[in-house]
Amino acid sequence: MDLERLTATALALQAIPSPTFEERERAGEFRDRLIASGWGPVHLDPAGNVLGRLGEPSGSLLRSDATFT
Repeated sequence: MDLERLTATALALQAIPSPTFEERERAGEFRDRLIASGWGPVHLDPAGNVLGRLGEPSGSLLRSDATFT
C-alpha cells in the first residue's frame, strides 16, 4: 500500500464517529477493508474488537482494540 492510499484510508476511518462504547460502525468498516485487502478470516468479537489473520493457519494475527483514539 502506498503512502497516499494509506493516508486516505486512515482519514476515512477516522471520519467515522466512534464515541466510547459505540465503535462498532468504525470497527465494521475497518473489518471490511481488511477483508477487501486479502485478510481472512476477519471478524468482530463481542467487545467490538477486530480480529483477523493474514494467511492460514499460522499467519500474522491482527487484533485491533475497539477504541480508535
